[in-house]
Amino acid sequence: MAVPPRVLHEIQPGIAPDIQASIRDNIVIPVRVRVSSSGTVISSVAEEDHAADELHRYLAERAATAGQLWSFSPARAADGTRLTADKTIYFVFSP
Repeated sequence: MAVPPRVLHEIQPGIAPDIQASIRDNIVIPVRVRVSSSGTVISSVAEEDHAADELHRYLAERAATAGQLWSFSPARAADGTRLTADKTIYFVFSP
């Protein structure tokens, strides 16, 4: 891949006020998205942390849902052909 997918539009996840109040430090949730050759997200999956607590699981679910709503310019091969490609995006939840 000569050119990776580039973000055109992003959505930040909304979270409930009581959940927001329970965040003490920045929490980073990486989400792997698969971007189609037209630039739409065809899958969005938070990277798993098997030791994650309920808060992290909730935030991961919200992040994966938001990632599904992003749009991209598609990846391109050296010859300009549009490609399907994976990209990791990072959601940061702050206190």
